[in-house]
Amino acid sequence: MDEACRRWRNGGARGCACIGVNLFGEQLRAGDLPDIVTAALARRHLPTKVLELELKENIAVRQDEGVLAALHALRDRGIAIDDFGTGFASLVTLQNVPVTRLKIDRSFITHVAEEAHDAAIVEAALTLARKLGLRVIAEGVETEAQESLLRARGCAEGLGFRYGRALPPAELLAASWQRREDGAPIYPLAPAARQGHSPAQGHRRDGGAPLARA
Repeated sequence: MDEACRRWRNGGARGCACIGVNLFGEQLRAGDLPDIVTAALARRHLPTKVLELELKENIAVRQDEGVLAALHALRDRGIAIDDFGTGFASLVTLQNVPVTRLKIDRSFITHVAEEAHDAAIVEAALTLARKLGLRVIAEGVETEAQESLLRARGCAEGLGFRYGRALPPAELLAASWQRREDGAPIYPLAPAARQGHSPAQGHRRDGGAPLARA
């Protein structure tokens, strides 16, 4: 957690809106994660908005009281909780787990432009997210057809090789900063991103046009 905050402090302000950290069950069950997260942010003098905690749904579906208490404490402190909904979790879980964003699994995105069944599931997930006041991101976006369908249905964020491959932190920040100097959109769902500019990873929260993260 401290390393994530350190990396953001050393360069994130120039290029990335936030940084995500994957959680595992034992961290949440230990009971001290909210304090650890708060302390890591304080050491680097960072606001809570720069950090997202990524939670695998198989942790949440167990409905462990200790896990739920930690998640609610983190949410109350302004920490975003991401990565829930990548599989087939019970809808009942959404009543108790304080997530801030849903993900649509790549298995539904791969054929979303050709299969009406997959498109219907994606649309249902987007409708559910809107009704619950949650942000949503689609995983595994690789083609223009997939992107166009998702954009048309109001999906504001995408994740996948269409926007770029994974990069080491230094290269990511350098690419993001170069795009800023070129005057190109920093995050590449805008048309200029397909005109020879190197794609950057990350996502933006300013309410502008649909964006993507690689």
